[in-house]
Amino acid sequence: MIDSRTVATQIESEAKAAMRGDAKALDRLRQDLHSLNEGQLRSVAPILETEFGKSSNKLIAGVNVERDKSGNVTAITFEPALRDRFQYSAHSVQTSLETTNFVDNAERIFKQLDPDNTYITLNELSAAALDPRFKGVDAQTIDTLICLEQIDHSHEAAPARFPEGITRKDLEQIRANWKSYPEIEADMKAAEENMAKERTLFGRRGITPDAIKHGLGLDSTLEAQLAALAERDPQKIRSMIKDNGNNTYSVNWGGRTYNIELTDAEVGLGNRVSDSGVWANVLEAAWIRRLGLEGGSEPGFLATELPATFIMVKKAPSEVADFLSKAMKKKVPLVASPRALIDGKTGDGFDAQTYAVLNFDRLGSDGGTVTVYNSGGVQSGTPAGELRMSLETFMKNFSSLDYPLDQSTSDLWEHHGGSK
Repeated sequence: MIDSRTVATQIESEAKAAMRGDAKALDRLRQDLHSLNEGQLRSVAPILETEFGKSSNKLIAGVNVERDKSGNVTAITFEPALRDRFQYSAHSVQTSLETTNFVDNAERIFKQLDPDNTYITLNELSAAALDPRFKGVDAQTIDTLICLEQIDHSHEAAPARFPEGITRKDLEQIRANWKSYPEIEADMKAAEENMAKERTLFGRRGITPDAIKHGLGLDSTLEAQLAALAERDPQKIRSMIKDNGNNTYSVNWGGRTYNIELTDAEVGLGNRVSDSGVWANVLEAAWIRRLGLEGGSEPGFLATELPATFIMVKKAPSEVADFLSKAMKKKVPLVASPRALIDGKTGDGFDAQTYAVLNFDRLGSDGGTVTVYNSGGVQSGTPAGELRMSLETFMKNFSSLDYPLDQSTSDLWEHHGGSK
């Protein structure tokens, strides 16, 4: 079968000749359109729109473009022989083109990802994401493959799409059934936009909680911890990272130094704020390497070995208010975990992820006002950014507070040794 790039080149050449008045080229174009399969038709539709759609609502005989009042393309339709096989919206055209490009790229680097040339596992993709040789579109493709496998493996109630990894046959199935994979376009574009971000360490935004936005692969607990520390003690983050130049960094984490060469794939998967620099990506990269070196064990609350937990369940509001007031005064970073969930949300609709606690005002109504930060609400349907609520609402929706246990926090609560 002729690959999609050859088909696209041929159609584009014929379309340009037809626009110059070459009647034979126009006939060849119509014949070729009739011979294309469904996936190939999708991939060449943007070319038809580019060559024919700007001057008229009629592309060529049998191929029409529909527009809204502002002139934007809303649909492209073919004559009956083609229309019976395929009809689509302008957005679908772009989605199918992104999917075609993704599959082409994945097939091209398949053997580099899996030397056995059988199936690509999540472990192989994770290793590739740390390899600086994969750049640009190859890194985007790796990030998107990771997201596909993570999505499948996270659905415990349903069989995974790729239980043993992704094979070449799976890629062809994705090409043929592109409508079943709408996330591919979004993931490819998100990785591309992230890789275009400013690569200075702290950027223009610097170390602030709102510099943290959920990426394709960033862990929500780590995000919340970073946001909490950025609010309470940004200097600690600065002291953890040394910029060595040439896109390499040294991170001091819990008494151990991790040397990081930040790859395109890691930036593509990580924090999404364009002007915040890469400090969150660097810390995430160190976190991933630490987990790998320690066999998957959790590294504690950021730079400390030992996290502590304050359980709010069955506590009086005054006890929780005392704890929050003391923590804010001592500038202790806190993160909050949600209570029992219904369909992935708390009773008041807060999402199933960890939130950074930014502030507590004891003078607020209903026991005081708690300010939290949600880094991932934009993707998951809850409000992103800072959220303010009464202490009563906070205790109703969140069950516990985690913080680093060290000399400066040992007197926050009278009973330590794990959960309180």
